[in-house]
Amino acid sequence: MVNNALSKKRFHAVYLVSVLYVILTYLYPVLFVWLWYTNPHSTDLYMLSYELNFRNVLTFLPLLVPVILFWVNLVVAVTNRKKPSDVFYTMNVIMKYGLIPFYLIGGCIIALLIMLIISPVIIMVFVTPPAVTILTIIGYLSLIGTLPVGLASIIKGCKDKFIHPALGVFYGIAQFFFGFDVLSTMGMSLNFKKHRKLSLVLLILLIIFTILAILVLVLWAGVVITLIAEFVNRAG
Repeated sequence: MVNNALSKKRFHAVYLVSVLYVILTYLYPVLFVWLWYTNPHSTDLYMLSYELNFRNVLTFLPLLVPVILFWVNLVVAVTNRKKPSDVFYTMNVIMKYGLIPFYLIGGCIIALLIMLIISPVIIMVFVTPPAVTILTIIGYLSLIGTLPVGLASIIKGCKDKFIHPALGVFYGIAQFFFGFDVLSTMGMSLNFKKHRKLSLVLLILLIIFTILAILVLVLWAGVVITLIAEFVNRAG
């Protein structure tokens, strides 16, 4: 029998933790980039990485923000473990859905950097690898930071019989992967019967965005193939 012990309150103070997580996640990469480009050693990776001075340490300090936020979420999940499972689910929704633009923007920048490798701008061959690596690390750290709350919502959802254990395992694994974490959160809206309309609207928008992204990639591939073919013909 399904446990119907859902929260009767519309607002819980712990939701503010999720809101703060989203805000800081958008801010710390901007702060990192600003500190990087204002650091006189930013063009010298050796000096930036190995010379221990205040400016160089300060440059990388923003990257600790998602690590700190992970521990904050973990403490919140443990200290509020008696709260209804749908409270944790709502916290997870705030973070996952709030960060969708963050991941889409980051993904577009990474895709653009990769496409520019084969452009006439030769320097991109050297700029793209470190830039893509840093952006990927930033994105994954931000994803990992949501795990305590995301897994808590799944575990408590299974205990309260909103989520079947087998489905809970699938949801849990999905929390570790880009895109699938959001899709699994959307799927849980059916289990908790909460945020279903919001999830449906976002799913439709993501599908439209994915189709447009694929079209852009196909057009770009066509342009690249055409340019290569012209180059080969001229060389021949």
